[in-house]
Amino acid sequence: MLLRMTFLNMQQFFALGVLLLTLLLPFGNLERVSLVNQTINFYLHDLLIAVLLLSQIKQIWPSFIRHRYLIGFTLFSIVSLILSLDFLQAKEVLIASLYLWRYLSYLIFFLILMQYKYDWLQFRLPIYLSFSIILSMLFGLVQYFAFPNLESLYSAGWDRHNYRLVGTWLDANFTGLLLSMFLLWIIYKLLKLPPNPYKLLVFKKRYYSILALLAFITLLLTYSRSSFLAFLIALLVLFFKKNRYYFLAIALVFLILIPFLPQRFGEGTKLLRTSTIEARLGNYQQGIELFKQKPLFGYGFNTLRYIRNNQEELALPSHSAAGLDNSLLFLLVTVGFFGTSQFILFWHRQLKNLAKPIVISLAVAIVVHSMFTNSVFYPFVMLYLYLFLAEIKMFKAKI
Repeated sequence: MLLRMTFLNMQQFFALGVLLLTLLLPFGNLERVSLVNQTINFYLHDLLIAVLLLSQIKQIWPSFIRHRYLIGFTLFSIVSLILSLDFLQAKEVLIASLYLWRYLSYLIFFLILMQYKYDWLQFRLPIYLSFSIILSMLFGLVQYFAFPNLESLYSAGWDRHNYRLVGTWLDANFTGLLLSMFLLWIIYKLLKLPPNPYKLLVFKKRYYSILALLAFITLLLTYSRSSFLAFLIALLVLFFKKNRYYFLAIALVFLILIPFLPQRFGEGTKLLRTSTIEARLGNYQQGIELFKQKPLFGYGFNTLRYIRNNQEELALPSHSAAGLDNSLLFLLVTVGFFGTSQFILFWHRQLKNLAKPIVISLAVAIVVHSMFTNSVFYPFVMLYLYLFLAEIKMFKAKI
């Protein structure tokens, strides 16, 4: 009886921690802590996930060992870091490895969450996710109207996204993808509501409709073309088998409203800007050149910051010295062909087990967006995706 009560308490603790995580995520980079001249960065939610993993310590190894592609990715990532000692200092490799351990902790948290069967969390997670989304959008709107000029952040290492909605994530492109994911999830919730006239269901339909409208507006105000493209393609996937007229209606309204977005001084609000396209093309070219030099094992997971410092002729024109503007290139350059193949096979297996239109739609949005920004490894994209997938699996909903 005592063991049963302890297990239940751990289940409750984990559930409370997951709900707390949904409330932390909207604060974005406000919960970020930087150390050692910003070479080491972590978030408050990283500490929370570490505590939650400790509460489920008996589940960590079984969750890890049953996924052979995750084991393969981990081994090849470690090998790539060990090989990087040939051209990097031990301190640099140690700092670079911290991101690998963070990413693996996220993945194990995800695997444990997907196995979770405690009903108490099942009925509260959608409510907290909705509140988290509302909080994120409100923060974004406050920033857009109260602090539209973010030039002062440029000296702190952030990109110039003046007169664009960036929210607490301080990057219009990542914010745009997150809002696209929010909007897809809200549309999914609307679609699965039964057509009953009960007051509660009518209230829910109005609630999600207002939420969808707010997400639609905030997404437009990011002026993020990659996010617009990712959302439209993901929306097409969501409505591919049925309700295609909904897709046409939403897409048409979206495309009609884009030309009427407010135009401010500077490049950021010009949807026909070419400077970012040229920068990305240069970024891709440099990434390909790096991959050609070490195609099998790569330069080491998260070591690009030091490669850039040590090889000025291969300097990467990216706002993030530790990344590339393409998630696939980032993987190929850092863990090589072997590590990348294991990563793709792992996620193919995970998504195949949840083969529902909304799951595929969310994955497509991230993949399309990751062709222009390193979205796959952005912490907030990862964690919101995990929470959405867990909520979808818990309710076993079908569109």
